[in-house]
Amino acid sequence: MNIYANLSVQDLLLESGMYMRLLLFLVMSFVVSTLKVNAEPKPTFSFHDWTVYIDEVDTGEDVRLTCNAFTRAIGRRGRGQPTVTLSISNGDVGPPHVYPHIYYEDFTHNGRRPVISVEKPTRFVFDNGIIIPALGHGFTDEYNIKRATATAAPELLQPLLRAMRRNKTMSIYGGDQLSIKISLRGFTAAYIKLMDVCGFSSYGVIDPPFEK
Repeated sequence: MNIYANLSVQDLLLESGMYMRLLLFLVMSFVVSTLKVNAEPKPTFSFHDWTVYIDEVDTGEDVRLTCNAFTRAIGRRGRGQPTVTLSISNGDVGPPHVYPHIYYEDFTHNGRRPVISVEKPTRFVFDNGIIIPALGHGFTDEYNIKRATATAAPELLQPLLRAMRRNKTMSIYGGDQLSIKISLRGFTAAYIKLMDVCGFSSYGVIDPPFEK
C-alpha cells in the first residue's frame, strides 16, 4: 500500500505517533551506523616504547596514508603528558629530499607551565653528547590550555633521525630546563615500519653507510 497516495492512512500514522517513531528509528540507525564506521580502529603497531599508527583517507581518486610513530615521556603519566611524534604521508616527496617531520607537543590542564618557549633556546640532547637545535614555541590556546611545541628545521631532520637511531634516550630542553626525556628503545623498528607502510625506504637513516 502506498501511504503517500492514501492520506487517511498517513493521518492515522501521525495520530498514533508511529510515523514519527519510524522517522526517529531511521535517523538513529543512520547515526549509529556512521559512528560505527568512524569508530573503526586505526591500524597500530607496537615496538617496545614506540607505537606506529596509520591514518587513512580516501580522496576519491586515491587512498592517502599518513604514517605516524610516537612515544611518551619516560616516567610521565596522566593528563598533560607530552609526546614526540614522527609523521610522513605517502603523498610527500620522501627521502632523500624530505624526511619524516618530528614534532614534540606538551599541553597541561593543571597549571604546570611548559618550559618550551620562543624566548628560550630549544635543543634535542642525546646520551652520546650530540646536541641538535630545535625550533620551540609556547602559547595558550582558545581553551586556556598551555601548550608547547618543538620541531627541527628541514635540513636537520636527517641528522636528528640518525642520532635517534644511534642513541638510547633523547631529551628536549628549553633553556636549561628539561621538558621531556624519551626512550629510543624500539625506534629503529618503528621507523622501518613507518617508512615501509607509506612506501618509502629507510635508507639514509637505518641502512649503510650510516650504520655503525
